[in-house]
Amino acid sequence: MDNYTGKDIAIRIGNGARLVRTRLINSILDMGANVEVVDETGTSPSMGRGIHGFEMSDIIAAINIAGLKGTQVGKQEVDPSMGEIKRIQEYSREYSNGKTSIPSDLARKVAKGELTVEVAIEKHDNQN
Repeated sequence: MDNYTGKDIAIRIGNGARLVRTRLINSILDMGANVEVVDETGTSPSMGRGIHGFEMSDIIAAINIAGLKGTQVGKQEVDPSMGEIKRIQEYSREYSNGKTSIPSDLARKVAKGELTVEVAIEKHDNQN
């Protein structure tokens, strides 16, 4: 294991949750592993209602995604949409208990993984 590089395994990620997916891909590539993006359509079973229905559905979807062949990808650019930026701004207001809403430039940095919401709020508060 001393010479292990991670290049002999592929980590498969579903193609949903665009911003999260992109950040995960870049983080995994930084660790030296290969990444494949898989079309996750139809991988989540309908589990019905129940206390563990959503958790089991996610686990089964992950197993299904791991079994599919994907397309190998390299580093990804994160280009957040205006809707994603707005959601981060709304979350910053919730996170700060209604005290502040970060501006779009800081929300964009949060979306790109350059800042956490907490740091973005601190930066915004220190500027004001």
